[in-house]
Amino acid sequence: AVARPRRVGPLLACPLVALPFAVGGVDLPVAGLMCLGLALAGRGRQGGAGLALGAAAALKWTAWPALPVALALVAVREGRRSALRCVVVALGTATAVVLPSALTDPAGFLRNVVAFPLGLTATASPAGSPLPGHLLAAHVPGGRVIALVLLTAGALLIGVSLAVRPPQTVRAAAWRLALGLGLATALMPTTRFGYLVYPLLLAALVHEPTHHDPEVTDRSVERTPA
Repeated sequence: AVARPRRVGPLLACPLVALPFAVGGVDLPVAGLMCLGLALAGRGRQGGAGLALGAAAALKWTAWPALPVALALVAVREGRRSALRCVVVALGTATAVVLPSALTDPAGFLRNVVAFPLGLTATASPAGSPLPGHLLAAHVPGGRVIALVLLTAGALLIGVSLAVRPPQTVRAAAWRLALGLGLATALMPTTRFGYLVYPLLLAALVHEPTHHDPEVTDRSVERTPA
């Protein structure tokens, strides 16, 4: 599945990883499931990729951007039908976990899952790291709207890049996802430095060499008899 880094120590020593590793929380499991989902998608295991990404999406909203990236990766490598299968499994998994809570209290679900992370509720989020989005919202008139516009523009640019030049390897997909999550972390009005653990771990996946990496050996060549 996912290659193990040859030098885990420096990664665990990074404060962004060491803190959630020591105190618990969902960020590291979610990031791990995202890496696993991309790796499985690159190996043609659409069902497993969908399960991993769907579980990650059910745990936290930060995993949802991984779905279009995995869709683009599977579509360019395996075809649209395989990509559709991956997305159906992912959405089915996430829906099966999340839907009971959403149906029980739809207003509360939207307030806590959508509005609160965007800083659109009366309750202030403790996530207030001095990143660009938070600084705009806190110190610039109309800054919250500006930050949300920039966030939307960044998401649209990543989406256009997936359509125009979809990633053809796991590393390319991980890099695209790391870029998108890095922009989102920087531009969200209510954000914290801890969210940078997602692009950090994805970048580690990008730079980890392995003999079994699907981009090292062309899948079509593997299937060709010697």
